[in-house]
Amino acid sequence: MEGWIKAHRSLLDHWLWDDKPFSKGQAWIDILMLANHADKKTVLGNDLVNIERGSFITSELKLADRWGWSKTKVRSFLSLLESDKMIVKKSDRKKTTVTIVNYGLYQESQTTERPQKNHEETTKELQKNTNKNEKNDKNEKNINNKSSFVPSDFDLMCVEKLIQSCRDTFKSAKVPETEEEKKKWAIEIDRMKRLDGREEEQILKALEYATTNSFWKSNIRSTKKFRDKFEVLYTQSQREPIEKKSVVRNNNNFERRKYDMDRLEEQLLER
Repeated sequence: MEGWIKAHRSLLDHWLWDDKPFSKGQAWIDILMLANHADKKTVLGNDLVNIERGSFITSELKLADRWGWSKTKVRSFLSLLESDKMIVKKSDRKKTTVTIVNYGLYQESQTTERPQKNHEETTKELQKNTNKNEKNDKNEKNINNKSSFVPSDFDLMCVEKLIQSCRDTFKSAKVPETEEEKKKWAIEIDRMKRLDGREEEQILKALEYATTNSFWKSNIRSTKKFRDKFEVLYTQSQREPIEKKSVVRNNNNFERRKYDMDRLEEQLLER
């Protein structure tokens, strides 16, 4: 069996790597992971030690703790690897240095070139995403700019319908008067279609419910509020298109409306 698989060193931090004791195969992979991929200098006590590529500094005690083995088993395993010419082990009073034989065989031949290539690819991708985000931001800014935003006929129709509903509820309601003010309200309708993915048919159905239901008619007083409550409005419009109410007469022959109080309470909780 030939070919490569790539194993990132973050594997050492994975919960699977905490399962002990290690198998011999797992211990070997661990050794490959611990080896330096490039020459490195480190301070050991009062000495500056150079650790070559494919080597690492450890101790039998540290490996025993990592692998969940006894020191005797660790020593035997390292000796086995040495006898098969897989590693070279050098020990002194301060440390044990393990060097993997033919370390380059376990790495890509272009290892030293890959980081730069990956960096360039990552930089290009980040720049691409940045440009895309900047383009989206620019489009959003254009929409926020009332002078450049051109509402559709549908947007303006929804705005006019909601304005009329507000005036029917309260004649002195504060609603858009000028074309520029109406454009500002129309922006929210546009966002419902463009950003929220709402279809015009859905928007109309929810708006019809919002402007005919006695509870919502007095609460939906802007397109922003309409957009915020769209899901609740549309859901309710599906099961109750028009608020049902019955009229009863008292003994004085005056009309008295009878409301479903449980339903009103439900609507209040859904706000």
